[in-house]
Amino acid sequence: MKILQIGKYFYPKKGGIETYEKILLDNLPFKFFLLVVNKKFEIKRYRKHKLIKIPKIFEILDAPLMKPFNSFLNSLDYDLIHLNVPNPFAELFLLLHFFLFKKTKKLLVTYHADPPIYTFFSKLLHWLRLPIIFLILKFADRIIATTKTYARTSPILKHFLKKVEVIPLSVDLPKVKVDIKKLKKKLKVKDEKIVLFVGRLYPYKGLEYLLKAFKYLENEKVKLVIVGDGVLKNKLKKMVEKLNLTSKVVFFGSVGEKEKVSLYKLCDIFVLPSINRGEAFGISILEAFNFGKPVISTFIEGSGVLELNLHNKTGLVVKPKDEKQLYTAIKKLLKNFRLRKKLGSGAKKRAKDFSLKKFVQRMKEIYISLSKSNL
Repeated sequence: MKILQIGKYFYPKKGGIETYEKILLDNLPFKFFLLVVNKKFEIKRYRKHKLIKIPKIFEILDAPLMKPFNSFLNSLDYDLIHLNVPNPFAELFLLLHFFLFKKTKKLLVTYHADPPIYTFFSKLLHWLRLPIIFLILKFADRIIATTKTYARTSPILKHFLKKVEVIPLSVDLPKVKVDIKKLKKKLKVKDEKIVLFVGRLYPYKGLEYLLKAFKYLENEKVKLVIVGDGVLKNKLKKMVEKLNLTSKVVFFGSVGEKEKVSLYKLCDIFVLPSINRGEAFGISILEAFNFGKPVISTFIEGSGVLELNLHNKTGLVVKPKDEKQLYTAIKKLLKNFRLRKKLGSGAKKRAKDFSLKKFVQRMKEIYISLSKSNL
C-alpha cells in the first residue's frame, strides 16, 4: 500500500505532528510519500519512503504557507491520503484540489488539536479557517482523534463523532546508556533534585507559572531544566533573571532524541504546566511515564492530558495558571521519596496502555480498512 501523508515539517524539526509522522514512517510496513514544508524544494529518500519538501513562502501563527502542491496530488501513485491537522494552508490546498479535480482517493485525517486562540489575529485566522476545516472533515472518510475527551469537547470534532476513531498516541524512544556524572556536570548539578520540562516554549505551555512556582523553592536543593525552543525563549530568560533564579534554572535548548532520553532518566520529577486545550494530548507526559517518572500536570477541561496523568496514581494534577499549587505539588514530591517511587511505578505501568505495538497495530488496521472500502 502507498500512502500520501501531508504534514507541516519533518524530523529533526520538533513538534507533535513531526513526531507522529516519523513514528508512522519508521514502524508501518507501507510506503509513504510525505509532503512537508522546507526552505527550498527537495525530493529525498527516508528509508523506503519519499520526502517531498515544498518551499515555504512564509509562516503565520505557526502555520506555514507553502507553494501549492496540487501537481503532486495528480502525479503520484498512491492509494489514500492522510492529512495531519491543524495545518491551515495545506487544508486549503487540499480542499481546492477536491473542488477542481474531484476526490478520487480515500481521505484519513488525524485531528491533533484545536489551534489555541491568544490574540485578535489568531481569532481572525480561526474564523477564516473554520469553513475550510469543516469541509475537509466532511470530505474525510475517517478521522483519528487521540483521546475520547478531546473528540467530545472539540467545538469542531463534536460535529463529526460518527467518523471519529480514537487512537491514542505512542512514543518510540531510543535506548541510551546515560553517563550520569557527565550529564550532571553539564547541568552544573551536584546533589540537587531535578525537575524537568520538555516541550515547545509557547504560551499554552504555561512556563511562566512554573518559573513563579520555583521562586517559592529558592531555598530548596532543586534545579529546573527546560528542554525545548520557541517564541517565548527570550521572554522566559528575562523572567528568570528578574526572579533571581539564574542558579536554579537551566535552559537546555533543543536536543536530539538520545540527549532527551538521558534527561528523562536523570530527572526526579516531570512537570507539564499547560494552561489550555492547545495541549491536546501531552506526548511528553507519555515519554516521562516510560522512564517511571512521576508527573505534575494541570487540570485542563477537555484536554487529553486528563486521560494520561491520573491524580495520585501516576502523578499529581493541579489547577492551571496557579503557581502556588504547582509549588505545593513539586515540594510534596521533593520531600517524599516513597510517594515519588509509588507514582513513578504507576506511571511506568500506565505507559504500557500506550505501547508502540498497540499504536502501530491500530494504524495498520485503519489504513487497510480504508484501502479496502469503496470510495
